Amino acid sequence: MRGEELMAKISARDAHKKRRAINNLKAKIDILKARFNEEVTQLQRVCPHENVIECDYQPMNPDSALPPKRVCRDCGISEDGWGSGYKILRNKREHDLKLRLHIPMVSREIVYEERIMIHPEGLETE
Repeated sequence: MRGEELMAKISARDAHKKRRAINNLKAKIDILKARFNEEVTQLQRVCPHENVIECDYQPMNPDSALPPKRVCRDCGISEDGWGSGYKILRNKREHDLKLRLHIPMVSREIVYEERIMIHPEGLETE
């Protein structure tokens, strides 16, 4: 049955019931999103960011490129490496090459899969 035919068969009363059910589901989704944001925010604030991966910049055309990006695999926070550079996911020992920790280079797709698109206030870098 096509969508138009189905809608014609739904009475005004049924449509009202369905709309209430949809609104109830939306309210539940909003509650879950808020809870998700709170949990991620708490994790990202306390995470030591020791399990970090990075992707290189990606040329788009002669005049532009996507910046290099790092992400913590434990908490999902990510940041770009251009501009003022990494602030949260910087290698804490980068100033001393003898102590420099190795940050594995991976594909941009892996970085995108590992990040969680929530940045708690005060940790936001982009």
